[in-house]
Amino acid sequence: MRSRRPTGLTRREVLVGGVATGLLLAACGGGDDGDASAAPTDGDGGDDGTRTVDVDGREVVVPTDPRRVVAMENRRDLETAVVLGLPLVGLGVYGQAPEPVAPFIPHEADGIEVFDTAEPNLEQIAALRPDLVLSRDIYLGEDFLDGRLPDAAPVLPIASEGPWRPDLERVAAWLGREPMLSSALDQHDAAVAEVRSRHAEALASARVAVVEYYPTGPSFYAGGVDGFQLQAGTLGELGGQVIDAVADRDYFDEPLALENVGQLAAADALLVVVGDATARDELDGIELWQRMPAVAAGRVVHTDTRTNQGSVYAATECVRLLDELYATIDGR
Repeated sequence: MRSRRPTGLTRREVLVGGVATGLLLAACGGGDDGDASAAPTDGDGGDDGTRTVDVDGREVVVPTDPRRVVAMENRRDLETAVVLGLPLVGLGVYGQAPEPVAPFIPHEADGIEVFDTAEPNLEQIAALRPDLVLSRDIYLGEDFLDGRLPDAAPVLPIASEGPWRPDLERVAAWLGREPMLSSALDQHDAAVAEVRSRHAEALASARVAVVEYYPTGPSFYAGGVDGFQLQAGTLGELGGQVIDAVADRDYFDEPLALENVGQLAAADALLVVVGDATARDELDGIELWQRMPAVAAGRVVHTDTRTNQGSVYAATECVRLLDELYATIDGR
């Protein structure tokens, strides 16, 4: 698998976190071949309160009514647990999150054991006695600590990238919880339809860019609507257009250096991902940035890295952000 640079962490931290979490999940009984494509369930649950599901040809026995669930990361893993109504007892925090649960996720962290995904404590998580673990698929496949935990919990993979909807639907199918999806999906689809209608002309004619400011360098990451960034993917879902300079870029390509930021000048508006208030102040103090036409005209909306990746709740938050962004275009 190609190396990824999840935002908010250095490359070294990403590698350390991936290995550590992979070891933990193997200890929980979660060996996987790394390919987490959807597979159907094998039917209704058995008399023992479990059901057997097919995960890429690997049979996994999961509880029909999970009571103690651990989400290994507070993005897609967490959102999947929340939207499916799974009772969380443990939550891994990714990077330097300002709080364990983003404000757009309708869940409170009270009563949940929070741990560092980069350096998970096996004993801490074992003490939670999970009966189900949800984890990003890139952390699966290591067997170094297999069998270390006496009561191994089943592990279901959550896709690390790609469209969030089919990933959410497949986990719901594995757990027999498809009906629980309808409300959140309906709300998301209604928000998409409303924004499409409200900004139909601007969505068709304007060209925008989703840009992440990274203080190191400094540099700017950007990509097209089919890439890593959930904000850009949601832009594509709305029918919006990005500028030519980023349309064919992969987010993980070499970033734009500060002296090349002029390549973004064609954008009618900019959705800017900034890690924290300090980084935003740094960006606002860069003269070349302030000369950008969209910046000078005030056609900029800011978000943070919590909307880079996620599921239905993060995607719906991206719809709200893009609604705000296109309002700056409609009002020019």
